[in-house]
Amino acid sequence: MFKKLLGLTAATFIALTSLNANAAFVHHDIYLDNVVADPGNAFGLSDGFAGVIGFLEFDTMNANAQAEVDATLDPMFNFEINLGGTIFTMADDIFGDAWAAFEYPITVDGLLNNLQVFFADLIDINGNEVIVDYDVLAGANYFDAIDAQGNYLFGDVSFVNSSVVPEPPMLALVLIGLFAVRRFSKK
Repeated sequence: MFKKLLGLTAATFIALTSLNANAAFVHHDIYLDNVVADPGNAFGLSDGFAGVIGFLEFDTMNANAQAEVDATLDPMFNFEINLGGTIFTMADDIFGDAWAAFEYPITVDGLLNNLQVFFADLIDINGNEVIVDYDVLAGANYFDAIDAQGNYLFGDVSFVNSSVVPEPPMLALVLIGLFAVRRFSKK
């Protein structure tokens, strides 16, 4: 009886951890620095600005086989960019081509810094445009913005203050184990 319970628990643990051990909801802050800006741009940012301007979030479990994720694959895929009160969101992704890619397989040590690619081309209802092209392998990290009057702002983009919320396979394992113990203890 105990051997059956132990075997069932071990098999459940292996199945749960092998399928979802590296899946996680990931949050990255978008950081802009080395800004060069036209005076009078609609975003109110000036030369030398540096700071967090938004966030990117996605669930690694919903990525495709190439470790890429976008809104069509992941309902949790979300980002926001705030430039001096002008806010760009996924609703401004008029081309529908915003996507991200991360290092896979994800390691415990690499999970916080696993973002490899993020691309977005956004235009808000006022005609302001933002292009973000971040690609670790290609060495790209540029951020370009142009307001409706033609004033430019550009700088370097990076992703900082990353955090991870692990998927709950351990909770499922504990619940299955409790149900198994209860079932076998009644016999």
